[in-house]
Amino acid sequence: MLSVEALEWLDGLQPAMWMIPAGIVVALLGVWMVVAAVLRSPRRTLPLRADTRVQAARGAVEVLTKDTAVQHPGVVKAEATARRKSVVVRVWTDGDPAVADEIRGWVDERLRRLADAHDVRIVVRTVAAKP
Repeated sequence: MLSVEALEWLDGLQPAMWMIPAGIVVALLGVWMVVAAVLRSPRRTLPLRADTRVQAARGAVEVLTKDTAVQHPGVVKAEATARRKSVVVRVWTDGDPAVADEIRGWVDERLRRLADAHDVRIVVRTVAAKP
């Protein structure tokens, strides 16, 4: 069997010079992995409310927020920017003044799963109607 041959080879193995740098590399790799597991997540992700340390990419939060804003009947176009503590939504509307409050409520509802409370800011611009 292969495992018996491998164990016999390991049984007679003597220390060699190549083992020192290999051991140092393996030890440094282990330390790096432990530090990476303990430290904060990268800034381009946002933590979700989960016990598993699940993260959502900022780009995914931006797409989710933009999609939520575009679903409003008065919105012509929307853009979103997500940061660690805030989300800015820029919407272009056909002139409905109540759009900002409604979109803020919708976005707050969609972002409830994020671990940290986000400051949602809505910037409304009116698109001129073409005759």
